[in-house]
Amino acid sequence: AIGDYDQDLDLDYYITNIGENVLLRNESNGTFSNATNIAGVADTYASEDLFTTGWGTGFMDVDNDQDLDLYVVNGYVPAAPFIANAKANPNRLFINDGNGHFSLLDSIADSPLWGRGLAYADIDLDGDLDFLVTNVNRQATSDTIQRIQLYRNDLENDFNWLMVRLKGVECNKDAFGSRIYLYAGEKTFLQEAHGGFGTHASQHSSKVHFGLGTIENIDSLVVIWPGGKRQVETNIAVNQHLTIEEKPILTNLNREIHQTATLTSFPNPFTEEISLQFHLPKSSDVEIIVFDRLGREVYRKREQKLPPGKHIRRWQTPGPGAFFVRIQTDHSYLYDTIISI
Repeated sequence: AIGDYDQDLDLDYYITNIGENVLLRNESNGTFSNATNIAGVADTYASEDLFTTGWGTGFMDVDNDQDLDLYVVNGYVPAAPFIANAKANPNRLFINDGNGHFSLLDSIADSPLWGRGLAYADIDLDGDLDFLVTNVNRQATSDTIQRIQLYRNDLENDFNWLMVRLKGVECNKDAFGSRIYLYAGEKTFLQEAHGGFGTHASQHSSKVHFGLGTIENIDSLVVIWPGGKRQVETNIAVNQHLTIEEKPILTNLNREIHQTATLTSFPNPFTEEISLQFHLPKSSDVEIIVFDRLGREVYRKREQKLPPGKHIRRWQTPGPGAFFVRIQTDHSYLYDTIISI
């Protein structure tokens, strides 16, 4: 499973095994730490001395309360004699409490069958995630074969949500590999369009789901398409299925702008300060915005009615890393990627 379960704007990983599963928390510095026991999601034993056998899994906000929950499909598989794994091995639904810990929820989703695959989607278009589990032919407690189980999520709260479908134009059709940042007040959410990488022999819906809780207003969505291109969407209502189509870079330019509109950043890479040089073919208001690699705004400056010609503005970095510059004029958007070392 892949998702930002602790809402620190990086992607964490959950790996299933025979016995203890592992939750790897991304520390945003190129390393991961083992947060399995702290989070309470080891799911090591099916009974006192028999191991579980984990298969498909996924992070998903099943209750739309803004936190990613975790579902794990378990199912027996013949193993070496020294591995005592259980035949009666129910699935697990862990609910995120928003503080880095999960609680096991007893529900009808605790199937006694021998599970394998997991896929989630909003099958009835009501804004919450439903999920489908596949099973092998043999099972622990019944002679009746039930290869597929479809669980419809019937939420009893009024929490808000947003479902986003990305449509690639210059990148792949489903825009897999894109990241979406949702900004609402003081909160920022991160989701990746991946279609289910990390689950077993299954694929989730390609739509990206945000549980919003009581949030009623979305300030903006920022899509980072494969390759690093950034697209900002505003005026977005909650509780809808939204499609965002990738805009080729050239479509962001007003067709009337002269071809000499340019942005040059130097020196690049840089250590402390960089010069942003841009040329205006005509008088214009100008807004300079710098984002870090996680899509967070770190600098903004707006100037009115700059004259035509060359302009240079200097910017001091808050620290090492990759940053994205966007300069918006009355007629165009100019972009550059800068590296601070």
